Amino acid sequence: MTEFILQSIFIPLAVAVVLLLLPRLPWSVDVGRRITAWTAAPALGAAAILSLYIIEGLDIWMLTQRWYSLWVSALIVAIGGALACRNSSGRDGSCENTSKKTHFWLLFFTAALAILFLQMPNYDGLPVRLSIAMVAGVASLLMIRPARFAPVATPFALCISLGAVAILLIVSGSMKVGLVAFTLSLTSGACAAMAFFGRGFSGGPPYAMAGTTLLIALGLYGISYHDSPGVPITSWSIVSFAPVLLCMIGRTPSRTSIRIAIFGVVIVCATTAIIALQAAQEHASEKI
Repeated sequence: MTEFILQSIFIPLAVAVVLLLLPRLPWSVDVGRRITAWTAAPALGAAAILSLYIIEGLDIWMLTQRWYSLWVSALIVAIGGALACRNSSGRDGSCENTSKKTHFWLLFFTAALAILFLQMPNYDGLPVRLSIAMVAGVASLLMIRPARFAPVATPFALCISLGAVAILLIVSGSMKVGLVAFTLSLTSGACAAMAFFGRGFSGGPPYAMAGTTLLIALGLYGISYHDSPGVPITSWSIVSFAPVLLCMIGRTPSRTSIRIAIFGVVIVCATTAIIALQAAQEHASEKI
């Protein structure tokens, strides 16, 4: 069991790290500025798909269960994120936004499409799915500015939020999807570490879009399968949209505003996770 858990987490994580490290220019000491690696969003999508495959096997490709559509959403954000990341020279592995308007709408529609293709119980109606898809698109757009001005804080906030979702899923009884969420959390943590130590590296808006969209998708899974008094809809929703608190850094971000925003994300996610853990312990004690 332990070996299976380690394989489902660290093999996808290793693949994601290799993809993040793939472009050379973002790591060059001569860059002088942060450049978004075009492999950032694909790395997160690959981690989700590979983790799900190791856990569930070939059945995921046949979509025999609704929640298997998580890999479809991961594939969409991976492709959309790569397309949104324009290559300035065509050979250096970096990307620059040649058209901010195109970049803006591509991120929006990628996030919306990923959620629209998600198949979850109780969300079969097209109006409801469209509404949630639009919310995901708007959330991704709100993360563009933090991703540009806080390249370390943004993936770190996603790491914290995905970790909190993983705890909620495990507490609710979804160990398998919890492992996928934990894998994505570690991948985001690795992206944040690379941005911290590599001054030329950034996951950029495409990574923020991919992370935010997959976070919302996992939260929607939790709402669909595990709406309970211990972990109500509000808990899933709060954790899923916690990274959007980074929007409070404003147009002229400072270290203080970034730290306050990160502190807010940590407090919100930690409080929600602790309440869920306490509810699970109380429920277990009642059974005894």
